[in-house]
Amino acid sequence: MSLLLFFFFAIGLFFKYLFINIQEPDGSHGLFLLALFIIMQTTIMGVLCMGKTLKVRLSFLFLLFFWSYLALKIVVQSSDLELLKQWLFALTSGNFTFYALASSIGFNIKYIFELLLKERKLVPLFSAGLIFLSVMVLLELLKTYYIFLPNIRSDIFLLNHDANYSYQRRGNFLNILFIVYLFLVVVHYILKIKWREKWSLPWFFVCLFLVNSAIAIFVSQVFGSNKTVLCLALYVVVLLILPGLSKIRSTLNGRLKLISFFSFGILSRLFFITFLFLLLLIIYLYIGKDELQEILNKFRIFNYGNHDGFVNSSVSNRIKLWDNFIDHFDINPLFGNVIVDKLTTGKGTYVHSFVLSMLTHTGLVGFLLFLLYVFSAVKERMRLSQIAILENNIYTVFVMMVFLGLLVFAFLGVFVSWMPIWFLMGLIFPCLVLSSKNPLYI
Repeated sequence: MSLLLFFFFAIGLFFKYLFINIQEPDGSHGLFLLALFIIMQTTIMGVLCMGKTLKVRLSFLFLLFFWSYLALKIVVQSSDLELLKQWLFALTSGNFTFYALASSIGFNIKYIFELLLKERKLVPLFSAGLIFLSVMVLLELLKTYYIFLPNIRSDIFLLNHDANYSYQRRGNFLNILFIVYLFLVVVHYILKIKWREKWSLPWFFVCLFLVNSAIAIFVSQVFGSNKTVLCLALYVVVLLILPGLSKIRSTLNGRLKLISFFSFGILSRLFFITFLFLLLLIIYLYIGKDELQEILNKFRIFNYGNHDGFVNSSVSNRIKLWDNFIDHFDINPLFGNVIVDKLTTGKGTYVHSFVLSMLTHTGLVGFLLFLLYVFSAVKERMRLSQIAILENNIYTVFVMMVFLGLLVFAFLGVFVSWMPIWFLMGLIFPCLVLSSKNPLYI
């Protein structure tokens, strides 16, 4: 019982650290909360490991090879230790740092979930902890908007230039906060499927998540992060698909197969969400279009009323940079160059695609090392989920949908160092695992 309370208090500290960095230009005074969070997470891991053997996953060794290769390239090709810090170790952008933080959270969620699958009496405490986090997120989002309010421009819905610093950092932090929040809501929903308790109120938490997501989308437009809007929309769609998974027990009650991702339960939910979107579009086109358009024109995702719109502005600008791929890749196809944009088309003109920018900056060698990691990590995940437990397979399908969805999004519009995708990989594929002959969960 105390372990669960300890866990939710630690996650609360992490959320507060993230909100401090969203709300303020300098989040350094939140470092104490981060340090306390790390100590508490390590303590929880120590308790969970008592009497068991802790092992490092093979996939993590492949990831270490990739990072070592990348670090060597940064030192040799740029001689810029600050670039090395920003890319791998910084507390606001470091891929290794946030992978490690996510891996500790993923490890603890993994074995706390296993505990909850065994101990029914602990589920109400988990529900109470989730209520605490949900209310905290709601209040912090409202506080964030209140802090931003005096600096919002009158003509468009955006912070003025002086106050709109580090919008990408803000977007990344809000993104990873909702990734953790989403995973906890899904764990709670799966526990409801396991124990079938009416008091578990699964839809209450789903609705709270939807409300908080709507407010977060609103807030993210204040500081101008379209990526965050799209990612939050992805999380909402995946969460709405979740109930369909529990209705295909015949598919998920045995060994997990690829066909599980294309089952009727999932496809019917996708059809319902698509139908709902089209219905809202029809309402927009035929009921109050002019009034609604005037409001939407104030948001960045609609390009502030310019006729280009989102697709022809934010998306097209990123795709236009794909034209630089050949020039960048030709510099060194085998090993790439971490400052290739600076050497060719100008600093900051890198290809906005996770995969393509990996090819230009790390070459075929780096790309193959990363593929080896992903293949190994997914194989571990799918192999360990072969155990015939419905709850485990539902969770596996869910995390793979989130991973694939975010990976597709990353391919279309973000740089290889984009922090949320590395954080998600740490959460889904923790680097450590406890040795067990009969594991209930991944």
